[in-house]
Amino acid sequence: MREFKECVDANELIDINRSGLQFTWTQKPRGLDGTLKKIDRIMANLGFLDTFAGAHAVFQPYRVSDHSPAILHIPTLSIIGLEEPYHTMYHHEQQHN
Repeated sequence: MREFKECVDANELIDINRSGLQFTWTQKPRGLDGTLKKIDRIMANLGFLDTFAGAHAVFQPYRVSDHSPAILHIPTLSIIGLEEPYHTMYHHEQQHN
């Protein structure tokens, strides 16, 4: 656990905004209520969050596993303004071929 925390601190990672299930892991022993914990996460550094400002994680309901599946939604290039330079570059290449 200490090595994980050191890695998170060294890379300046933080949890991405999320929605869905609060607890991402369940253990349900037979005949008991079970245990719920938040042990799964999606993390990023500030550079990623600045580039993909709308990125967010969605934690889905449990299915086969005792862990909640997580989906990372990343905004499209057009939202962050990168589509136009690529569009221009493509048309420039087409004109010279």
